[in-house]
Amino acid sequence: FSFSGWNFFGSSSYVLNTQGVTILVNIFFGVALNAARGVALQIENIAKQFVSNFLTAINPQITKSWASGNRDYCFSLVAKGVKFSLLVILAFFLPLFFEAECALDLWLAKVPAHSADFVRLALVGLLVDMVGNPLLTLILATGKVRNYYLLTGLTSYLCLPLAWLAFKLGAPVEWSYVSFILIYLIVLLERFVMARRIASFPLGKFFRSLAPMLQVFALAFA
Repeated sequence: FSFSGWNFFGSSSYVLNTQGVTILVNIFFGVALNAARGVALQIENIAKQFVSNFLTAINPQITKSWASGNRDYCFSLVAKGVKFSLLVILAFFLPLFFEAECALDLWLAKVPAHSADFVRLALVGLLVDMVGNPLLTLILATGKVRNYYLLTGLTSYLCLPLAWLAFKLGAPVEWSYVSFILIYLIVLLERFVMARRIASFPLGKFFRSLAPMLQVFALAFA
């Protein structure tokens, strides 16, 4: 009950942020812009499903290797999970980021306003949110989730108030995604810190292993 309770506390923030911000967009900007968010959400869900399918295969191995005490293999799986998640997201991210308008014109007879910008921002948010999931699996495998969910859960809950404040001050509708990206960037950093503190995850070695990924990103964007 303790484990599932803390898990619910942390996971419910994502639902609040996505559905709550949709309600805020409806209040501040009207129903029409929710159609554009719906288009972006469909594309985001397709990309998220691809990444989730891959992680479904690797997550049990992370848990099993931690439980058996094989820490080196466990940490290598986490690192591979992060790197391959980045590559899968990149396959969706690049063409849609640069050619969002073209893709939407091919897909839809009438493209809602702001759809292309929403698609780009949704993919950035997906990158920030999903890339740290193998770290979450590692932390869950330890069973020590209370402090992790207290930290990341409370941080995640700031997304909705931040979006509300931005809209109240006159920010454009794109802040419905910008607030999510900013908050979940902080959550990603917190995941790294907590993985180090709870599971002694070797951050230095991990970041050095990401160097080839930076080359892939640079060449792909070029």
